[in-house]
Amino acid sequence: MATHSQDCIFCKIIAGELESTKVWENSSFIAIQNKYPEAPIHVLVMPKLHIEKDDVMTVKTQPFWGDIMSAVTEVIQLRKLDTQGYKLVINGAGYNHLEHEHVHIMSGLAENER
Repeated sequence: MATHSQDCIFCKIIAGELESTKVWENSSFIAIQNKYPEAPIHVLVMPKLHIEKDDVMTVKTQPFWGDIMSAVTEVIQLRKLDTQGYKLVINGAGYNHLEHEHVHIMSGLAENER
């Protein structure tokens, strides 16, 4: 697990090399607006360290999931999505476009998509 990957778009965003709209951050995680949203509200929450999906898919990484879900919960509460409704998505195994682990928070979906 590297702290920064030269080829990772998320690492470049975290390093300030690429622009993004920051929604929230703490010392370990950052949340940004998705540049290509699939819902009216589409936020990505990711670790500031380059942590790849394969690195967190074991029982040994349960602390990571607790930590990232705490960050996700803070973003949900900040955006008041806990009263509006939201969807969480974690892609993997062929569905992911980027290996840097992240969680999608989406809201404002049509009733039949909730």
